Amino acid sequence: MTGYELTAKMRKTRRRYPLTSTEQALFYELIAICNEDEWADSFFVSSAELCHALSITENTLNNARLRLIQVGLISYKSGKSKRVFSEYSLSVSNFDTDSSTDSSTDSSTDSSTDSTKKLRTIINNKTKLNKTKLSKSHSETDVSVIEKIENLKSEIPKPPEDLFYKKFVSVWFEFYKKQFSVKPTYGALEGNKIKSILKKLKLKCEEFQMDWNLESAGESFKQFLEVAITDKWLKENFQLAILDSKFDSIIVKALKNNGNQTTITDVFANW
Repeated sequence: MTGYELTAKMRKTRRRYPLTSTEQALFYELIAICNEDEWADSFFVSSAELCHALSITENTLNNARLRLIQVGLISYKSGKSKRVFSEYSLSVSNFDTDSSTDSSTDSSTDSSTDSTKKLRTIINNKTKLNKTKLSKSHSETDVSVIEKIENLKSEIPKPPEDLFYKKFVSVWFEFYKKQFSVKPTYGALEGNKIKSILKKLKLKCEEFQMDWNLESAGESFKQFLEVAITDKWLKENFQLAILDSKFDSIIVKALKNNGNQTTITDVFANW
């Protein structure tokens, strides 16, 4: 399934079974990771990575993951040791659902196989009913059907803004530590500057009609930092407040660095 289809599936499920913002954020994060793995049938990720990305505790992760399993959005196999990451799949038929936690976590969650099966049965029955209703709408014109499809597309929810913020914070910490071997100081001021840079990058991407999703946003910020650090003065004063104030000059520098590209649109397209 594509990211669009998975998001639509979550939306339909959410209308039947209420999902918290944390549960939805976890599902979006798993979609992003699956995308990075080129949409593999199953993929591996540690609980520690998910907790860090979503800024949640292990217990909160366990509860959110169990809920996604129960409503039939994911399947899961826990790692059998600290060196083996847990296996996830966004296709619940790939392997038997395992609602237990990683062996590296401090607590475990009781399995809910019976309730999971009941929920899946309800979902399948309602899906069949919806298909039956759709089959009776053949009298509608092709134009009206196309309009309905486009309306449904426009209703697909985008990831919450706080997920983009968390993505940028993660990229900043990773990039800074890689360059300077220490973690950066981070407080309210730095948080505001991250949000300011995020907003400016988003506006640039929208201006040139570039896709704006968690993956592309994080990559754009990373490229922005890589261009900035090539400047000797900026490297010696590598602070978010300064990077924010020099935003336009960094974008121009990125343009100049791409000698075979003549517009900022080309630069962002390459990002």
